[in-house]
Amino acid sequence: MVAGGMSRGIALSLLHPLDVAKTRIQFQRESMKSLSSAEGMPYYNNSVEALWSILRREGVRSLFKGLGIRWLYIWPSAAVTFTIYEQAKYAIKSREWNILPVAFLFGISVRAFSTLARTPFDIFKQHLQLSGMDKNAPKASIASIYKKILQEYGRSGLFHSFHVTILRDIAFSGTHFLSYELFKHLQLRLSFTRPDTLTHGLAGAAAGAVGTLCSIPVDVIKTRLQTQLQLPSQLQKYVPLVAL
Repeated sequence: MVAGGMSRGIALSLLHPLDVAKTRIQFQRESMKSLSSAEGMPYYNNSVEALWSILRREGVRSLFKGLGIRWLYIWPSAAVTFTIYEQAKYAIKSREWNILPVAFLFGISVRAFSTLARTPFDIFKQHLQLSGMDKNAPKASIASIYKKILQEYGRSGLFHSFHVTILRDIAFSGTHFLSYELFKHLQLRLSFTRPDTLTHGLAGAAAGAVGTLCSIPVDVIKTRLQTQLQLPSQLQKYVPLVAL
């Protein structure tokens, strides 16, 4: 459990600048290109440009905005998820069930339950990551973001577009756990050796890539719906059913 939480927390901390760049790029609309210079907001064409622009305009600290609130849910959720997964796998093997469909169903189930608790933290994280894009906007804080969400959506705003988040997480987790087992079994068949650290690492990396590829279209929709309070007033906002 400790190893699962530690590894997940360290990895996400190191990759957080890329998550900031991803959130900002997904937040952008094509129509914002013409507004960028007038509004004083940058427009990013790719991740490298986003990282360099943030570093140059806002400083290193902006690359880690939202990391603190991310820690609040990543460490415990990752520890519990990996512990339950390994225990479930052990129980399945003792009954000689097929691990692949069970891994897929387990990934979906665990992620769906954890999404409910994680969604409010994720919304705060994304709003913090976007703060700094508009130099004329007041400095964002968790309190100011919470107040803005309440004014626009009420208390239910903390779970805004939860159904889209569920779709994204189901797509990622189902394919991630299934791909992990498939890649691991493939490596074992080719090498004829017991699983080791390298086997788990390579299988995990490949599974993460597959899961991300399958879930990123829905992730773009989720980000846009949950962060559209930050849009300039002249741009049209999405209605969830229309966005879907």
